[in-house]
Amino acid sequence: MVERSEKNSNPSGEMIRTLRKALELTQVEMAEIFGVSRRAIQRWEKGDDEPRLTLGQVRIFIQLMQKAGFNWEMLP
Repeated sequence: MVERSEKNSNPSGEMIRTLRKALELTQVEMAEIFGVSRRAIQRWEKGDDEPRLTLGQVRIFIQLMQKAGFNWEMLP
């Protein structure tokens, strides 16, 4: 059984919000990039739901991090 305190391999909603704001994207634009609804982005960012990204979405997240000049240590 996985403990709740163990680190999840998916980015957190806070990471997604930090990246979105750094790239000056709206929730709608971020949703379009990830192929999800604006409501999904909103719920992730508020912590109401945890992001469960597909491999393709993880690749997109990494590309956006590179575009923003971020590395993992820079994200919350």
